[in-house]
Amino acid sequence: MNRRSAPSVVRFGSPSPVPGLTDEVPPGSDKILVEDELLHGFSFEVWRRTATHLTGTTRSDEPRCTSMAVRDPEAAPSRDKAPREDDSEAALSPPEDLK
Repeated sequence: MNRRSAPSVVRFGSPSPVPGLTDEVPPGSDKILVEDELLHGFSFEVWRRTATHLTGTTRSDEPRCTSMAVRDPEAAPSRDKAPREDDSEAALSPPEDLK
């Protein structure tokens, strides 16, 4: 079965909750790796997301790698963009091949 991976970077402007983590993600940049597999038997290409990993550091600067639910990479920056006192923003950078 064919597989593909798409790395990207998400920037959090403030501590943000991410499903699957017990603590909030601290402000800063974290790497996201999305893995998909090609499904066969269709008349067009169909990809299914099989894994999503968030890597970065904890508040105490310890390395962390966490598996996330499928839709979380898109949801995490939008949670960070929610109105707060400091009016923080986050952005998901495009994969290198799309720049």
